Amino acid sequence: MNPTAHPATLIKTSSVDAGRRLDYWRDMISSTFVALDCDAPAHRDFSGLLETNALKDVQFSRVTSEAQHVVRSRRRIRQSPDDVFLVSIQCRGTGYVAQEDRTAMLTAGDFAVYDSAQPYELNFKSPFEQLVLRLPRQHLSRRIASPERLTAVAFRAAQGSTAIVSNFMLQVYHELDHLEPACATAIHQALLDLLVTGLCGKLNHALPTANRLVMRQRIKNFVEERLSDSSLDCRQIAGAHGISLRYLNKLFEDDELRLSEWIWARRLEKARTAIESSPATGQSITQIAYDWGFKDPAHFSRAFKTEYGETPSACRQVPK
Repeated sequence: MNPTAHPATLIKTSSVDAGRRLDYWRDMISSTFVALDCDAPAHRDFSGLLETNALKDVQFSRVTSEAQHVVRSRRRIRQSPDDVFLVSIQCRGTGYVAQEDRTAMLTAGDFAVYDSAQPYELNFKSPFEQLVLRLPRQHLSRRIASPERLTAVAFRAAQGSTAIVSNFMLQVYHELDHLEPACATAIHQALLDLLVTGLCGKLNHALPTANRLVMRQRIKNFVEERLSDSSLDCRQIAGAHGISLRYLNKLFEDDELRLSEWIWARRLEKARTAIESSPATGQSITQIAYDWGFKDPAHFSRAFKTEYGETPSACRQVPK
């Protein structure tokens, strides 16, 4: 068993009396994903199976069930304000994801993203199977300009990039219990990188986006490619994009982090990934700090502990 994957949990409605199965299902999907309401036409004969596993902070859940209507209402959001994104890959049947006046119809191989912080609906008119990924908001919000614009948009399996992304997510799920610990951190990072790449392609080419959003995403891509450059700063970024430093700061004024803070946060994330893999790669913590743009190992250690609550050395020693 891979220590970076949690033991798989299997939930079956057949384990309770027939009259209680829909209520039981509602409770189980709420505890697995976020607080939800669920109704189904086949109350008495309802059946469902939910198998859940995880790779680090990304949860994978295979959902096999009957026709149903699932709602994440504002009341449920107030009760349980989980701040995550969910990704549903349709494996069998047809599913509908509705959010922000958009509706995505999913057939086998398609996927869609939705935001737990806003109301949404999932509708299945016949038996279905999905793989659902639950991931912390920062995995998308720190790398994609306004990822909320991508919710309830169908990513079609017929498009080459979507097929690669969905197939990779499915393959990771099937191999979770067999991943070598030394590879798990790299697989986790590859999963997030591939998902972000697929989502950015839609943002840049398929959606009607404002110039401001396009520029923000170009800047984030520019920075991602140069995180290891210790000389990278906001003046260099502004100059490379032909804009003033003031306008650059204005582009990111509504974000949780200022651009300079975001750069350091991304460097710390990359360094942490490298540290977790360092028992296999043989890299020293000092070399990793330099590789990701930190000029002073002592400053890196302090920043790392402030961000993650542990030293780089402790991170290296504890199985993730």
